[in-house]
Amino acid sequence: MERNRTRCLRQDGLIALAMVLFSELGLHFQLDGFRISLAVVLFPFFLMTLARENDPRRTGAITAAAILLFRSAYAAAQGAALFHAVQVNVAGAVFYIVYGCIFHFLVRKRYTILYRQLWASLVACDFGSNMVEVAINTHMDLARAELHFYLALIVIAMIRAVLVVILMALYSRYRDLLTNAEHQERYQRLFLMKTGLRTELYFMQKSCGNIEGIVKNAYTLYEKLSGLDIPPETKKLALYIACDVHDVKKDYLRITQGIQAQLGENDDEEEDVMRFQDILHILRESTTRVLEHEGVSIRLDFETSADFVTRHHYLLMSVLRCLVNNSIEAINSAPAAPGGGVVRIRADKVDGDYLIQVADNGPGIEPSMQERVFQMGYSTKFDTKTGNIYRGMGLTGAKMSLEEELGGTIWVDSVPGERTTFWVRIPAAILEEITAKED
Repeated sequence: MERNRTRCLRQDGLIALAMVLFSELGLHFQLDGFRISLAVVLFPFFLMTLARENDPRRTGAITAAAILLFRSAYAAAQGAALFHAVQVNVAGAVFYIVYGCIFHFLVRKRYTILYRQLWASLVACDFGSNMVEVAINTHMDLARAELHFYLALIVIAMIRAVLVVILMALYSRYRDLLTNAEHQERYQRLFLMKTGLRTELYFMQKSCGNIEGIVKNAYTLYEKLSGLDIPPETKKLALYIACDVHDVKKDYLRITQGIQAQLGENDDEEEDVMRFQDILHILRESTTRVLEHEGVSIRLDFETSADFVTRHHYLLMSVLRCLVNNSIEAINSAPAAPGGGVVRIRADKVDGDYLIQVADNGPGIEPSMQERVFQMGYSTKFDTKTGNIYRGMGLTGAKMSLEEELGGTIWVDSVPGERTTFWVRIPAAILEEITAKED
């Protein structure tokens, strides 16, 4: 409560300071010795924006005190008697007290009020406050002023009220634009977050398939060991491995189901197929995130004229990811190429086959080494921190998967010091094969 009161007083103080400055620096007119300031337009605007939660009577009183103090001090500094300076400026200060009081009773709903109602209320606030100021200046002898003087006050009040309404309309439009911009930014962040979650979900589901294969292999190993004359503990070790890995798979499934629930996706309705363009989108998003995390500046250029639906998306993603990662590692292992590192993916349908190329402008591969890049265990990359050579299983696994499961082929074309391009050719009939889901 105390903090809120302090905040309100600080807002009232800022409004008072603004009114002191604008009343002196802003435009004003003289009407029979009576000053009409356009700075008063800002006072109701501030009451409906900056101090919308504050009591306008208190805001008016603080503003009146600040204006009286400033004007009196300024007049005294110019050589006027202090009492006379206060007496001359008290009417102008009272204007804000009266304005705040009338505003308090007429303008209660500062956002929902219609503009025509707001205009009429502001005219009443302005004219009523001016009448009190005139009464003080004429020592309550309002008859001294001529009729045209009061008509002029009404016209000025109407004009200033119109200006306030225009300011409020502009302010409301600005708030709408700002709100829309914030909503758009929030939506974009949410969309990117969901895209990232779907990408992670995709690879977790792929890992679940890999884990299931490990469980089957471990159990097959247990069955084969059972027929051999070896210690029982050794036989059971394969079974224990299968059970442990199966528990890991269950944990993965619980996590993926939780993510699917947050994304509003039903695992029972999950499609077994995916479009090639969606595969490339996931590959681009995941690779870009890794590059940004590692602070690596490499441009990804994915352009394809082909699109198809396939049930082999896991395998295709594994192959493409392996090739893209190899290109990135090759670029990072050499001095920066002119214009920066670039990894390109192209895909076209040629003579009934899909021809995919993954190219980079890295250091290239020597001709004598190009035939060995697909051999088991071959690798030219090593960990700079530990000095350990990588196992070289990526390209070997990609080649085996393409040949055995998709009937495809892979080869490399490289110019040392300039570029490297991996070519993948897969029969369209196999890649586009769609099997009906079981009921």
